[in-house]
Amino acid sequence: MKIFLPAWHYRARAIVQRTWGWSPIEEMVLLALDRTPGTIEQVAASLAMPKQVASSTVARLMQFGLIEVRLSPAPVLTTSAVGFDFLRSNRALPERTEDREVGISLIFEKVGHSILRNWDVTTIPIKHLPSSGRAVPFPLGEAPETDSTMAQRVNRFMTGTLRPGEWLRGVQAISSVIEQKYLILDLDDVKNDIFPSGASDVLVRALQSTIKTGELPKASSSQQSRVEPVKIAFEADQLILGSEQHLESFERIVGVAKSDVFVLSTFVASQSEERGKEKRERIWKALECAVDRGVRCHLFYGTSLDKRPHAIAMQEVNQRLSAVRVTRGKVLVHLDSVGSHAKIVAADDGHGGAIALVGSCNWLRSPFSAMEASVELRDTLGAAIGLDLLRSIVAKLSTATRSVETL
Repeated sequence: MKIFLPAWHYRARAIVQRTWGWSPIEEMVLLALDRTPGTIEQVAASLAMPKQVASSTVARLMQFGLIEVRLSPAPVLTTSAVGFDFLRSNRALPERTEDREVGISLIFEKVGHSILRNWDVTTIPIKHLPSSGRAVPFPLGEAPETDSTMAQRVNRFMTGTLRPGEWLRGVQAISSVIEQKYLILDLDDVKNDIFPSGASDVLVRALQSTIKTGELPKASSSQQSRVEPVKIAFEADQLILGSEQHLESFERIVGVAKSDVFVLSTFVASQSEERGKEKRERIWKALECAVDRGVRCHLFYGTSLDKRPHAIAMQEVNQRLSAVRVTRGKVLVHLDSVGSHAKIVAADDGHGGAIALVGSCNWLRSPFSAMEASVELRDTLGAAIGLDLLRSIVAKLSTATRSVETL
């Protein structure tokens, strides 16, 4: 006997990006040609490596402009001006990226909230449901699924299917399709413990209960249930008051970060805005130093008003920070608003932990003249709550997948 479970069919094109660094062999070849310009044969002989390896390595280095051919007085390979600067500035070589487009076709069922591949299951449009079919109704009053609500589910599904070094950069929502359907399941398969690949434990238990009782399972809302509040004790120095304390806290938090810094500011100031510019320069300088150390900077803004000037200002910030270091993937400036007035700074603490600063300060716009108030969440539980709050806010942006994964 077959039963029909409410489900949503989501089809879209996902953009997967692969980011990877440089191998020791590539660095050795670059150093060798910087020290002694020569031919591929000479490089291969000096490093005792096969000519084929040396040739392919040189080709990759030339693609990124790190090696060039010098024609005078004799044709030789040597480091370019870019490669020369990288070797002498103690900076990491630029990361390489490659995008590929992946078609996704997923089924999100409403009983156990499983995410299933469409080709692994059988579905039927609502209008084709047999009149005699045993169907579980959709939850009453629940809003339809959207690209935004499906974003995290797509990310969760894609995580286990990506190659090493890949991450989901986003979904092309403009060409996506979302349809209400029914998932068809055969109870004879359930009796034999045959379930769709990817079925959640909740769905499995619900189907097993149907076998025992004969009663259909119930669909449930996919909205997250409320969690109980958590009490955290604060020390006096965790309460940040006044403009100078906020600037000092920002410089301290960003200054010790080794991997990632996140800033969410409701508004963003143009680089030409004079009001508060002198104090705001301390914010820019702290971020520039972080980028120069190889720290990834994730910057967001949240206004829901006139977004255009803030997007332009964010592009200015992007250009300023990107000029610090010719390295891809270190400056992640998002030009779309997250639609939140929250103000949060978060970063790793340089010792394997994290810290989050939540309060009233518009970090990327404030003239730092008003009385601001924020609290530092630096214990394990408090920092985790701060990071999760930030993750839930920025997750609506399809371009923020990498930031969400890091959080």
